[in-house]
Amino acid sequence: LIALEARVSVFEKRALEKDDDKKIYGPKMARRVLDWVARVREAAERASALDDELQPLRAARARTQCAEAHAQEARAAQQAEAEQHAAAEANEQRMRAEQEEERRLEEERRKRETLLRQYDDERHQRRMLHHRLATSEPQGGGGAQMERRLSLTKSVELLNKSCTATELCEALQVLLLLCSNIVAHPDDVQFRNIKVNNVQFMRSLGRHAGGIDSLLAVGFVERESLEEEADEPFLFMEEPSLEQDIDGWGRWFDGLKRCRDEVRESMDMFGITALPTAAKGLGWHESKERRSAEHSDCEVLHGQAGGGR
Repeated sequence: LIALEARVSVFEKRALEKDDDKKIYGPKMARRVLDWVARVREAAERASALDDELQPLRAARARTQCAEAHAQEARAAQQAEAEQHAAAEANEQRMRAEQEEERRLEEERRKRETLLRQYDDERHQRRMLHHRLATSEPQGGGGAQMERRLSLTKSVELLNKSCTATELCEALQVLLLLCSNIVAHPDDVQFRNIKVNNVQFMRSLGRHAGGIDSLLAVGFVERESLEEEADEPFLFMEEPSLEQDIDGWGRWFDGLKRCRDEVRESMDMFGITALPTAAKGLGWHESKERRSAEHSDCEVLHGQAGGGR
């Protein structure tokens, strides 16, 4: 309306013109123009009054908008702070997980080193014992064979001397289970392969004097490493070829059964109960992480899989 004021004044001037030569509007049109001018100016006055009345509302609206803007900024800052806190916490959790994993790996490494040292000490003591026994035998009386390994009977006697009753029970249970598993599954290499640094094996049998000797007497041999894992000593029993030497395989299998029966007789003498043989599972040459779900329900105390099915 303020912008129209200049145009309104022009129309008003023409409507009020007295000079007949300059008149543009007739009397009727002049009255209509003047009425329009009056209504425009009345509307302008009402608009001015409304503007004064609306001024407090505009101020309140401006304050509300300013407060909303500040609140939005505060929410954005709070969200950014929360995201930074969450990122920092996630990073801290990741670092804790990495540190925990490093500690776990270091603990496993120390445990493996301890087991290997125990194995080396046991092997050294075993060689010294074999040497004493060999030198005490008459010349030509089998001393060379005695230096290589003890008989199963002497190995069990050595276990009995070096173990408590509980340790002897566990060691003989494991020894019988190893023999029984191989007899039950002679073609399965998993039962004829034992990692020396396996914690359960060393705890139950390998750490005791006579433990490794008993396995050597059964037919295991010591090797320095597996093909895929260097510097991992293990015990392995070779199966003769059934196709190429059926008689040799039969003698090997009969020998295994005799060893199994001899260990069982020793357990009966000490009043020790045998554990069930494995239906099908993984041996000591594999870790628990690689054991499949189908074998997860048949693990027994010695670390191999069992179940008696």
